[in-house]
Amino acid sequence: MAIGDLLWACPYCATVGAVAREGKGASACSRCGARFRRGARAEIVGEAPDGTPESGSAVDWLGRLPDIGEATTQAGPESAIRADAVEATIAGPDEAVRRAGEVLGFRETQGETLRGTLRLYPGELRLDCDPEGERSWACEVITGIQSSSRLVQIKPRGSPVVTFRFLTGSPRLWEELLQLALRRLYAERGWGEIREFQPRIVAL
Repeated sequence: MAIGDLLWACPYCATVGAVAREGKGASACSRCGARFRRGARAEIVGEAPDGTPESGSAVDWLGRLPDIGEATTQAGPESAIRADAVEATIAGPDEAVRRAGEVLGFRETQGETLRGTLRLYPGELRLDCDPEGERSWACEVITGIQSSSRLVQIKPRGSPVVTFRFLTGSPRLWEELLQLALRRLYAERGWGEIREFQPRIVAL
């Protein structure tokens, strides 16, 4: 994961979404000018706005980010909390994998791919894409959230998996925002505290 994707806010000025990739292995904050690059032993080297350098692990830098709930305000029903350009792929039907006529299992096929702007509203995730129109998913139907590298996947109840590849913005920030939106929804409706956001195997 690129530094600009990992650091969804600037560790120096706490501005959300300000750290962007600037070149190979380097990122910079568009607000305060702080710079970041890969260092030795998988560490991240930061350069404060005054030019002072410091290094630390990814965990150290993440620990300096603001609380996601305090860093993002609860928007009104028609105000987007966050918007970024994405390429969205909706999974197709499962396809049987066979050998000598025997079904060995099933694999997920790729369905349609759309480009547009992904917007998160209180209670809803909306994809605006021309000329295909709009797709939307209520937060209450999202049963799983998973991220990797530049991708975030959601599993809507009764619908195929949707994969978002972010052309702008941090997938880690979007994962955090989606999790926060679902936590708020569950708390408001008295559905309990969410423990897991990803599918998991449980053995008794």
